Amino acid sequence: MQYVVLILGVLSAAAIWWYRLKMISGAARDVAATAGRVRGEVRRRSARRQVAEVALKEIADPVTGAATVLVAMAADEIPLTPKDERAIRAALLKVATPEETDDAIDHAKWVNSQLDDPAIIIDRLAPLMKARLKPDQRTEFISLIDAVKNGITYSSRYDQWRERVIDRLDMSPTG
Repeated sequence: MQYVVLILGVLSAAAIWWYRLKMISGAARDVAATAGRVRGEVRRRSARRQVAEVALKEIADPVTGAATVLVAMAADEIPLTPKDERAIRAALLKVATPEETDDAIDHAKWVNSQLDDPAIIIDRLAPLMKARLKPDQRTEFISLIDAVKNGITYSSRYDQWRERVIDRLDMSPTG
């Protein structure tokens, strides 16, 4: 009888330890799977950012640059609505043809879907805008930013982005 109790005790202890090791290995697998998903997401985000930054570097037209900055500012923290897009389109039509405006807004929306940080967009496009726009055109660009602000629902940081554009274009603050 003692041997039976001893054998049952050893078997019970082995079963308990087997179960505990099984749970620990399951938890370790879950941790490893989560780490793999996080690592994959970081890589995907990095790849998207690189693609968007290449797209930003390839922008040579000030109208496309302006559209990209305007869309980034309008879509900061909130989704871009059709009303917002119409306001941006109306502002850009003052300085570009309808075809240029449509192409510029389409490209701007694509860039902003890949790179949703207005700071990076403004910092990367400011040298282009500064080099390609005359001082009076830079002032007109700031006026476009103000006109868009009046026609959209904007984030609390819209004015911050406006001041960043003014700073990057080496302009003195206006209004």
